Amino acid sequence: MPKKANEAVFHYNDRPFVYERKSFGVFGEESKIRMYLFEMVMSHIYKIAYIVFVIAYSIVLAIEKNIKSKETLDELHYFLLALNFCFLFDTVSKVIVMGLYQHKNSYLRDIFKALDAFIVIIG
Repeated sequence: MPKKANEAVFHYNDRPFVYERKSFGVFGEESKIRMYLFEMVMSHIYKIAYIVFVIAYSIVLAIEKNIKSKETLDELHYFLLALNFCFLFDTVSKVIVMGLYQHKNSYLRDIFKALDAFIVIIG
């Protein structure tokens, strides 16, 4: 596939992903950080870990109402805070890789990713 100026082409399962322009005006198509984050967020292990975090978050939210001990509740809240930072890292990583909104393949152009970002922000 020919590469146009200001496009980043990444490959995953032999399919090219084309991300035009710089992400945040800083991370260009040759950015090692952008390429590393792309490989990370597209890896199978990363996706499984994300699902495990979502399940753990859901379980903690379900059981916290039945906990009476203040110490245990404090520990659960710190655990939820840590998971929130993991979800924030995920969102920021994907925005760096895909760009925020400037082109058709950007993060917020996908309605499900936009919903995910909204949930992370209010979380």
